[in-house]
Amino acid sequence: MHDQQAEFEPLHPQFARAIAREMRIPLTSIKGLASTLLQLDVDWTEGEKRGFLETIKHEADRLNYLISGLVYAANIGNNKLNIHQVECQVADILRSVKNTLAILTRHHRLNISLPHDLPMVLADQVGVAHVVLVLVENTCKYCEEDSPIVISAETLGLSHVIVSVAGRAVHIPLSYASRLLDSSADAESAMTGCNLRDFGLAFCRHVITAHGGKVWFESYSSDGPRFRFALPVTGNVKE
Repeated sequence: MHDQQAEFEPLHPQFARAIAREMRIPLTSIKGLASTLLQLDVDWTEGEKRGFLETIKHEADRLNYLISGLVYAANIGNNKLNIHQVECQVADILRSVKNTLAILTRHHRLNISLPHDLPMVLADQVGVAHVVLVLVENTCKYCEEDSPIVISAETLGLSHVIVSVAGRAVHIPLSYASRLLDSSADAESAMTGCNLRDFGLAFCRHVITAHGGKVWFESYSSDGPRFRFALPVTGNVKE
């Protein structure tokens, strides 16, 4: 188990404000559906009730995703990011956010491809899971509906595991993605002309860098343009 505290340039407070605005969307949906179910003068069918409850659950998962991002943004905004690394499998990290992944890819076809012999990594499971969600959300944003979104992983020598998020994208500008992931780009310039999803890429850089890894973008692969990040394998972290 490893606890690390990394120092970064503070994220622009507009990021936290953007998340707060986004949080109102699922909250409004949850409140509206709950109020609908409480109407005593309407006899809803079991199918309708189940549909309302499933939507409430999905919106609650979305809200949890946003709150996690807000917590991390606050930590980075205070110029301190605590990373609690434990030994875990990439599959466990993905499993912990399977419901949110299902929501983000509901208009696409999610394909998770992990080798059975993938070594364990040292990772802050909550932080890395949020990175995956941000990358999946950005990939979906540029992909046609019903196209595949592929999450895969492979080893890099004996030192790292590389996780990839790829999609049959219509177009992801290389200069755009590279600027958001570039360690020399400050938060305010990354935010210029971008929405919450875009700025989340800069957030990913902070989290993965705190792990001693890196995140980057490749404009071409067999699965389409992809975001990739490296995590240290157990036993290959500097004390």
